[in-house]
Amino acid sequence: MGVQGFTALESTSDVDHIRDTVLLLKAPRGRYSYFREGSESLALAYLAAFLRAAGKRVAIIDAQLEGLSFEATVERCRSASCDLVGFTIADPSFIPATYRLALAVKEMMPSVHLSTGGYAPTFHYKDILEQCSAFDSVVRHEGEQTLLELVEALECGADWHGIKGIAYRDGGNIVCNDPRPLMPDLDTLPFPARDYVPYIKEHLPDVGVVSVSGSRGCYANCGFCSIKRFYSEPGGATYRMRSVRSIADEMADISSRFGVDEFLLIDDIFTLPSDKSRERVEEWRRELAKRELRVMLSISDRLDHIHRPLYDAVYELGVRQIMVGVEATHPEILRYLNKNITLDDIRRAIGVLQDLGIDVTITYINFTPRTTLEILRDNLDCLLSLNVSFLLGLLNRLQVYVGTPVARDMMEAGMVSGTFPNFSYRIPDSRVEVVYEVCCQCFSPFLEVSYEVMKIERMFRLKQFRVEKIDGNPGEMVEARGWFGQSCRAIMEEAAQLFRMVLDYAERHDTVQEGFIGEMQGRAREAYRLWHRELLLHRDHSPIFDDKDRLLLR
Repeated sequence: MGVQGFTALESTSDVDHIRDTVLLLKAPRGRYSYFREGSESLALAYLAAFLRAAGKRVAIIDAQLEGLSFEATVERCRSASCDLVGFTIADPSFIPATYRLALAVKEMMPSVHLSTGGYAPTFHYKDILEQCSAFDSVVRHEGEQTLLELVEALECGADWHGIKGIAYRDGGNIVCNDPRPLMPDLDTLPFPARDYVPYIKEHLPDVGVVSVSGSRGCYANCGFCSIKRFYSEPGGATYRMRSVRSIADEMADISSRFGVDEFLLIDDIFTLPSDKSRERVEEWRRELAKRELRVMLSISDRLDHIHRPLYDAVYELGVRQIMVGVEATHPEILRYLNKNITLDDIRRAIGVLQDLGIDVTITYINFTPRTTLEILRDNLDCLLSLNVSFLLGLLNRLQVYVGTPVARDMMEAGMVSGTFPNFSYRIPDSRVEVVYEVCCQCFSPFLEVSYEVMKIERMFRLKQFRVEKIDGNPGEMVEARGWFGQSCRAIMEEAAQLFRMVLDYAERHDTVQEGFIGEMQGRAREAYRLWHRELLLHRDHSPIFDDKDRLLLR
């Protein structure tokens, strides 16, 4: 077999058909995760589409999505013949595996140009070029036009070193060229290549979803987020939207080609912070109606955008699931993270969503440099009162991402140790570090059950939406979802009780003793066994699901 197909080149796997291509890669993450990737890399998909529109032949290997091992990924690359191999790095957790894969590819193809791009490479281009000899260049910020110019220069043997938006080695020095200005009109981009949609539909029915990007950037300035700096450095608008017409055209195309009726909009915000929100939501309604598109949408939005009656209209569009960045509930941490919201805002917005029947997924950062044991207790009480699934956030620790205001402040204060990508820091309240150590060693079952909850929640969501499309009557669905909600609530309360035991322990101990670790591991495993059994009852014995539905969780 040659390089994996799933491409616009009629899914070619014959080596003769992929000569002189660009090969775009996403490495396997390289460490165990409970969460299987469920959506294709739109970074690679946009790059592939842009290059193909210019007549270039492009193959994509998304090893993370396919769940490939390092060895399988290398084997997939072995028969490629191309001018350039490009690696996307979604976040620093991909760095070690990407380095390893790049070195293996370079050994197989020593004359081929290797480049990488993404958020981490944009801010850490110097570290990457110093740490991994396999890379010849780094593409910074938006990559479509920069990568095309690089490919064209390599094809004709021209000098590529003056291309805007790249960094490279020059002897013992690292050279960083001027950034390339952002594309002013996102509608001019070709629709991203959908090489992996057939794979998602066939192999990932439980977690797979087709993603669409309706904007780039963000107008906000949250302290833990690098998006604003990523888009502000090249100059121009830090938040750009595609027209709703263009987005609806893309969704209609995907729906007709692949039979898809569920989409994930990956934008950080769906609505706008002004009266223009109503106009845009109305435009969504008109454009979907014009194409007779009845699709279910998952979105992200800011909590301070969520109000009635705006969200009544959002629900009518087909939005049934939303991710909201709560991040914190304690006033001090909300200020530290520059969220510009209050706990009252959080309660009000989540209440609106729950009243409408929109599934809520929250992001939350429980451990930060400012966190104290008292704040952890307050966090737990607040999370329970919101009546949402919070198991992921309960274990989440603020990461040091260069490009974020918080990371800058931490580094200036001398809090950060280690080198990229392995930055670390100690939380000043040593009791919080005790709690975090116990969580890391004992509470991995929390992640597993959180994953199972999300999958069953999606089963309910899809079933109800598709029933409503047929006859508009969810029937016994409401009662079944109510029972499922009660089970989830019980799981959260029991998890909170285990977490409180750790908080109580940290009040009395400066270090973690092996005996306590063993005790908490046993309690967590037993809790998971019971939670897992409870969730299987909903999956396997609920009368609303047939055998086809239950295949989603096999």
